[in-house]
Amino acid sequence: MTPGQRFRQLREKKHLLLDDIVQNCGISSIGTSSIRDLESHDGDMEDCYSPVQLAKFCRVLGVRAVDVFAPDFAESSISAETVVDLIRSECATRKILVEEFEAIVGWRLVEVLEQPQTLLEDMTIAGLQWLCKELRIDWIRVIATLPCEPMDFATNYKLIQQRMNGACARAGRPWNSVTLVAVSKNRTPDEVREAAAHGQTLFGENRVQEGKLKTSLCPGHLRWHMIGHLQSNKARDAVRFFQMIESVDSLSLAQEINKWANTLAKTMPILLEVNMAGESSKFGYKPDQLLAEFEQINALPKIEIHGLMTVAPWAEDPEKVRPVFRQMRELKEECEKILGAPLPHLSMGMSGDFEVAIEEGATIIRIGTALFGARPKATKKPKSEDSNDGFDG
Repeated sequence: MTPGQRFRQLREKKHLLLDDIVQNCGISSIGTSSIRDLESHDGDMEDCYSPVQLAKFCRVLGVRAVDVFAPDFAESSISAETVVDLIRSECATRKILVEEFEAIVGWRLVEVLEQPQTLLEDMTIAGLQWLCKELRIDWIRVIATLPCEPMDFATNYKLIQQRMNGACARAGRPWNSVTLVAVSKNRTPDEVREAAAHGQTLFGENRVQEGKLKTSLCPGHLRWHMIGHLQSNKARDAVRFFQMIESVDSLSLAQEINKWANTLAKTMPILLEVNMAGESSKFGYKPDQLLAEFEQINALPKIEIHGLMTVAPWAEDPEKVRPVFRQMRELKEECEKILGAPLPHLSMGMSGDFEVAIEEGATIIRIGTALFGARPKATKKPKSEDSNDGFDG
């Protein structure tokens, strides 16, 4: 597979158009017609772009530049500064001047010697390949120093919306038929406020205590869903501080929520969590158990069942979990027959699989990493604290 073909494969895996890459890579001078060279088979990628430009294209895909050329790269990298040292060493060994070496490699090196990063910013990939060949080093080790640059929330948010709209279009659904829950687990109030400034108003928390604190420090117009495993002894605060509880997984928990909703003079919208894949590491109803208890939960006066929720097994290829999402849609239809009315919501799909979930009927998706970037490590918490690491989006 050529680098261009690999780039196209990575792009199509995320259902992104070339226009999406152009709009979000931060290189406004490059148009769609030019960026098509990235996916050509005749080496234009190497001739037209610098390693840094390629890295900016790749960051939209969430990969490193080296992943396009050598996805299995496992060697140590070589910095631009090291390459500069090698140039000086090569000139000394050959007993030639820098100007003579420039004639050999076809590139002015004065700027590179003064500012090594110029090697990656201004030299084309083809030029870097030629230079490294003269220095007898693997050029892949040089571009391996380029990281997958994190994008800011605004860019991530725009990309997620584009991908949501694309998934809705493929499913023949209105673009506004899916609600985005931004998973703010372990995110600071400042990060939540930034997201809110860009128009995101619905957030999901995994732990009651963290959500309780965060809601008091963030704008009052924001809405909050409890999406992590909920213990009965935390039901009072969950009812008090959240607008929906998505993770109801037993009749006893539903009864406890109903009790506190009555005490607080509130009707609590809930989703019933289903462990459709039967994973021992996850919470949730078994489908047959859910159907057996559905009418009893629906009879609780201070609870409103709005639909179902699931966390699908992780898979590198999201197509592998499509059957789980399809079964969830079918289970929702069975519940609707029992209820005699439609259930508005099906919460499923996270950063790695939300497009497939939308295509199979999701009305709520829960996204964390793809919005905020890699999730920071959690600080150590008391053993009594609720958590479920399967919900970090």
